[in-house]
Amino acid sequence: MPLTWGLAISTYNRADVLPRCVRLALQQTRPPVEVVICDSTPDPGWDQSKQAVEQCLHEFGPNVRLRYLRSPAAQQTIQRNVAIDAASADILFMIDDDSLMYTQCAEHTMSLYEAPEGDRIVGIAPGEASHAPDEPQPSKRNTLVCQAGRSSLTQRLLSLYYYGWHPRPRKPLPSFQVQQVPLPHHVVREMVGAFITCRREVVKKVRFDEHLVTGHFEDGEASRRLCEHGLLLHLDLPLIYHATAVRPTGQGRRSMLARWGWVMNLAYLQRKHYGHHWQIRAHSFFNWIRFVGHDFALGLFRRDFTKLKGCLLALPSLCRLQAASPDTYADTLVTLSHQMRSRQERHE
Repeated sequence: MPLTWGLAISTYNRADVLPRCVRLALQQTRPPVEVVICDSTPDPGWDQSKQAVEQCLHEFGPNVRLRYLRSPAAQQTIQRNVAIDAASADILFMIDDDSLMYTQCAEHTMSLYEAPEGDRIVGIAPGEASHAPDEPQPSKRNTLVCQAGRSSLTQRLLSLYYYGWHPRPRKPLPSFQVQQVPLPHHVVREMVGAFITCRREVVKKVRFDEHLVTGHFEDGEASRRLCEHGLLLHLDLPLIYHATAVRPTGQGRRSMLARWGWVMNLAYLQRKHYGHHWQIRAHSFFNWIRFVGHDFALGLFRRDFTKLKGCLLALPSLCRLQAASPDTYADTLVTLSHQMRSRQERHE
């Protein structure tokens, strides 16, 4: 029996691009059976987005189920879990609200899940395209933005820059190819949030960590735990374009919270996955120093020091998080997150 797939999206204040994302999903050569959206936009924007999506389904997917939900909090990990709980399809395309699917994206992705060896696969990330599918074709041929053949040295350098040194070596990736499906693919350790597809029954067990302050690292952290249940694959075809839609006004303050959350999430996840030894805690402060230098240089170049401000505000919070015991460090992060969000709201 063929597997079913559904779109499960978390969104906030994206009435301009969300209907476009849904429309392209409905226009797939293999359409979804449901669309589940968890929206944290305050009124009246929430109602406007819902109406736009309902109109989209009326035109392009009248037989597709829609569940448009209000989020209990404006936090991506919480919204992802709400969408997972409300979904019923076998495979969930948990892409971003500004991820635009090419018409054969679902068909190619589902062919891997349904292959004879596909029961070993728990997640597949379609490749990122170089331009949008509903815009005029550029003069150059559409290609993958991130080539599958990236060298291991480049991967290590990028990992070092974004995540810092890992105290434990990673296990080698297993060798795996779906022979019956002539599509280029390879095994990966993690999926980027804009391109995540998962088996619902597995991701419902794993879930996204709701302690995380912002969306930083939520995809990689969830991928780490998904790997314990099966294989993650990258489909080496340009099938999704990540539009990275422009945020509305107030980006500066969100940038400050984003940098604060980046530092705190990284410190939290290092303790969660590598233990509570003093070396693990000390490593977070070395990362903080690295971010300070980076944000200072970036601020001089752009004449914008909002990221640096968020990084400096993270230092006292980082001290409190690392002083917390193994039993309370997760709750400490939640408390600090609420305090930081309240501070931001007072200044908006």
